[in-house]
Amino acid sequence: AGHADWNEPTEMLIVLGADHVTAHDAADGREIWRVGGLNPEGDKFFRSIASPVVADEFVIAPYARGKTVTAIRRGGSGDVTASHIAWKREPLGTDVPTPAIRDGRVMICGDKGQMSCLDLKTGQTLWEDSLPKNRNKYSSSPIVVDDHVILTREDGHSWCIAWPGKKGDSLEILGEGMLDEMTVATPVCVDGEIFLRTHDSLWCIQSQ
Repeated sequence: AGHADWNEPTEMLIVLGADHVTAHDAADGREIWRVGGLNPEGDKFFRSIASPVVADEFVIAPYARGKTVTAIRRGGSGDVTASHIAWKREPLGTDVPTPAIRDGRVMICGDKGQMSCLDLKTGQTLWEDSLPKNRNKYSSSPIVVDDHVILTREDGHSWCIAWPGKKGDSLEILGEGMLDEMTVATPVCVDGEIFLRTHDSLWCIQSQ
């Protein structure tokens, strides 16, 4: 969801699915605009798990089992497919984890730990790297905490990396930790504490 500041008079709900991104009036569900063409070949195996992310005037929509990511300019009415797609990258994206966005950077974590950092306005790749390889996948979404990003693998192994700045664009691992339980949940940060649900437990992680 997001507040409409670009010729959108209402609070919006952004929905990704069925090969479209649609924007709805949060008060009554009325569709305001839509963008299609996310599945131009009609591939029946495409799916939508990761959520769209709103940042500045853009909606970032990962799709197609991690094969594409599309940036859409907010605004307009009706079908704005022809006019509002800012950029599209393929083959690049994420199937399950939702991208993280801050300071004009889009951070994408693939299911196998492959990392991509893109420029929000242009879609240009700023850097690509990978977290340590393992047979387990990434289902939880990266979360931004201050100037750090927390990424958690399904086996409970987590990494803390630095959020890329305007000059230092590279993957910088600051620390890591291990919980001996499986998890597919996304951590939540509240008042300086990180909460993470695993298969059998709810963990609260505090800084020392």
